[in-house]
Amino acid sequence: MRFVNELMGDKEVQVGKIGTEVIRSSRNTWAEQVGEEAVRRLAPWPTSYDVSCLQPTNFSEFTYTEFSCGIVATTQSKEINARLYDFASKIEAKDNYQLDKFTEALTDKYVLENVSDKWSGIKRVVFMPGHNMLDVASQEILSRLAFEEDDVYVKPHPITLDSSVGLVAKKFGWNRMIPKGASGFKLLLDCDEVYTTSCSEMSITGTALGKKVFNVSNFHNEGIGAYHALSRLIFRAHEKHGVEEAKRILNNVLSCEWSGFVFPWQSKEEVEHRLKSFYAKSLELREMYRPLALGIGTFLTQSKPIPSEELKKAGVPENKIRNKTV
Repeated sequence: MRFVNELMGDKEVQVGKIGTEVIRSSRNTWAEQVGEEAVRRLAPWPTSYDVSCLQPTNFSEFTYTEFSCGIVATTQSKEINARLYDFASKIEAKDNYQLDKFTEALTDKYVLENVSDKWSGIKRVVFMPGHNMLDVASQEILSRLAFEEDDVYVKPHPITLDSSVGLVAKKFGWNRMIPKGASGFKLLLDCDEVYTTSCSEMSITGTALGKKVFNVSNFHNEGIGAYHALSRLIFRAHEKHGVEEAKRILNNVLSCEWSGFVFPWQSKEEVEHRLKSFYAKSLELREMYRPLALGIGTFLTQSKPIPSEELKKAGVPENKIRNKTV
């Protein structure tokens, strides 16, 4: 509820989220002008723009954010989001229309520079998370790549402090550090292999473009990533079966009417239908996976140990005295 009145199209909100060093590209226009209004109007419960999903399976709020040229609505529970995408991935799409349109519309999220000749044509690129999410990247995996693979280059996220760029450069060397302001989309188009984390759209957009995607997330921290609920399916498909299987799964999710993804090539009626279907499915999963039993805990919030003398006077055996509280 804290952020329920913050709007995607509010410039002050955007500055608060991304700072002043970068500017969002025109790809976000439809989400601001059309998608956000529909998401908020149809949401049955409070919904906020671009906030972390930290609630349990019996969530009480929704959230949404821009995604490619469209918008995605999710619950405030990552577990429910992961379940929803998992179920959606198993419903076979009748065609590739949604994935094809999604791929055609891909572009940079921010206004970025052209990739210079020095960096064009690189075939293996690590797309790093922003400076506030660097812990999501695995230092073990990145260190091995830096030590053993001389043809792997690093693209820092556009929102990265220079000091953080320097930390990564110490590992890979400045000769392999692509400028953070260079177009990530152009690098993605040119490369063959994408190394990325659960924080980045690149796991999804790279798959749509038919690139081989590798997960360089820290296992213990990857759940923090904004795209973890979906990227976990994609990473696993790449690892176990290859690019085409990952594309099939992505197409199934994007095509599913209750996945929460809506885009400008969909009619107003379809957008509303998909959002209503998403909210209904989310509440269905909430009921299915909501906790039914609580863990062992103290009876009262301010419970204190009972003095052992009182327990002895009450006849409690010595071996039962420990951990008694009121």
